[in-house]
Amino acid sequence: MVAIQRHICGYERIIAFCFFLSISISIWAVRTPHSELGSDLLRAFLAGLFYVLLITEYAISLFLYRRGRIKRILFLTALWPVLYWIYIHIWSFEMESLALTSPIIAFIFAIQNDNVKKNVFALFKKLLIITSLIGIICYLSYVFGLGIPYTIAPYYDGRPYQNYVNYFNISFLYINSSSIRVCGIFNEPGWLGTTIGLLLCYEKFEIKKVSNWILLVAGLMTYSLAFVILLVVGFIIRNITELKKWIAIAICLCAILVLLPHIKTDNPQLNKLITRLEFTSSGLKGNNRSSSTVDELLSETMTSKRFMFGYGDGYAEYYNGLKEYKQVLTIKTELINLGLIGTVLLYIVPFFFFWKLSHKNKKAMLFVICFWISLYQRPWLYIVSNYMLILSIIPYIQATTKEKHCLGRYRIIPA
Repeated sequence: MVAIQRHICGYERIIAFCFFLSISISIWAVRTPHSELGSDLLRAFLAGLFYVLLITEYAISLFLYRRGRIKRILFLTALWPVLYWIYIHIWSFEMESLALTSPIIAFIFAIQNDNVKKNVFALFKKLLIITSLIGIICYLSYVFGLGIPYTIAPYYDGRPYQNYVNYFNISFLYINSSSIRVCGIFNEPGWLGTTIGLLLCYEKFEIKKVSNWILLVAGLMTYSLAFVILLVVGFIIRNITELKKWIAIAICLCAILVLLPHIKTDNPQLNKLITRLEFTSSGLKGNNRSSSTVDELLSETMTSKRFMFGYGDGYAEYYNGLKEYKQVLTIKTELINLGLIGTVLLYIVPFFFFWKLSHKNKKAMLFVICFWISLYQRPWLYIVSNYMLILSIIPYIQATTKEKHCLGRYRIIPA
């Protein structure tokens, strides 16, 4: 019996490493469509490796779960990416097809046990810390001329005034006429900032952890508004029941609202971020997750017969592209494309699946809330990396939390 258990544990370690490689490949900027990073040979190799990993994950899953029953809640979390893929292919206006491999990997990963999932997140967190540290070093080298060699490559969206500073295809900076921002291995600084914000938002900042400082500094170097907002929201929700802290929070917020418009530094990027944090009569000044075209189209949709089902996936992006020089990432486009019913089915319903998976663990619940808030500016619930992130971080939080609860079948052991 012990030998069989060891055998199973060995397979679990192998499949966890395969899933880790899958999530790593999916976020690597060289895999971005239309990107000139890396080489055709490297992209072809990564594409082939991705399929090999998928086959390996499927084969090991057949062995591990050939006799086991899958819990209903796990089956639902596995089913929803497949439902999303079917929905947007049936109800489609114009779209760049979400690859079939995405829902397949999400399905296979969702049915894994908690040991596999938390091990995947532990590996991913280490990767993020290491690549963030490399990104900080590359940023300092570029700014202060420390001599680390690099090449310049066009930014993936093709606009001429934006470029990557490419350090050996393992770390990237985003640059334009006035900004230098850390991307890490991601294709956008905002994606890195959002991911780091999600990793830091659910727990108190432990100053003794060097890894936390690395993530914090890298997050700040992305100059991402989402990163700042996620940290603030996480802090507020964590302390929502503590009156003394709320008084301090209220005083700080009032001071920020009064002082921000008058703060000027020698760093144009920091000045831009501070300006984006200001509040105006129309809301947060830095809210660039829309356009006048999208806002007008959403208003028309909400008062027309398209309100319930929308125009079909890709319509908002197509219409916005006719009138605007750049696309925007926002949940508003999903409302236009999918309508009320599609948005509720594909974005609201799964919230309750992950809420249930949290098993009343406060940190896990806080992460789920912050993750769903982040979908406003990046509605990427069903891409491989994000879906695997939320599936893996919940059992990781439960396994490492210091709360002494017995919730469902999970016994939370003090770290």
